[in-house]
Amino acid sequence: MIIERVHGVRITADGDALPAGESAVVIANHQSMADIVVLLCLARRTGRMGDMRWMVKGSMRYVPFLGWGMLSLDFLFLARDWAKDRHTVLAAFERFRARPDPVWLVLFPEGTRQTPAKLAASRARAEARGRPVFERVMAPKTKGFTASVQGLAGKIAAVYSLTVDYGPRVPSLVALFDGQIPHLRLHVKRHPIAGLPADEAPLAGWLTQEFGRIDRQLVDGARQP
Repeated sequence: MIIERVHGVRITADGDALPAGESAVVIANHQSMADIVVLLCLARRTGRMGDMRWMVKGSMRYVPFLGWGMLSLDFLFLARDWAKDRHTVLAAFERFRARPDPVWLVLFPEGTRQTPAKLAASRARAEARGRPVFERVMAPKTKGFTASVQGLAGKIAAVYSLTVDYGPRVPSLVALFDGQIPHLRLHVKRHPIAGLPADEAPLAGWLTQEFGRIDRQLVDGARQP
């Protein structure tokens, strides 16, 4: 509300409509801490802020006030190592499935905020392994995503794929609140679970293809005035 109403930041959201009260896994590209605020804006517009649960790095739990709030809201704090995170993640999925209220489980499959160095390293790894090379996104890590979709089977009805596009300049969180980015785009794509692969390997392949689509969308957006 502050960035939109006080600082006049205009967020243009387009794409698919999101059904009220639907449970979903929400994925997005990750360029800045500002991404979190943008996703919160979408949730506020659709009346879903109270349904959001996030996968975040474990160190966030120790941030004063913010981390305590995350703990109270049942966020998933991860070591980003499946062997260490498996019990925590599966226990959370069991809680979510047992509750009648809907949930948006939000994760950034790239695993970390993008920097030029990280993007270059991701492209080099993909090229060396003969995998798709992206221009504006890093190759997604698939384990957390596939575990989420499979672990919440019967609870979630869709995967929401969000493309956050700031244009030529990616803002810091401070810059966003300072109104230095007057306009940004948020594209929403809803993928019904019934249309996604059920097995892990094909589902992982689908995620990589989806990030290819997000990459093309960002590249095409950069060409627009």
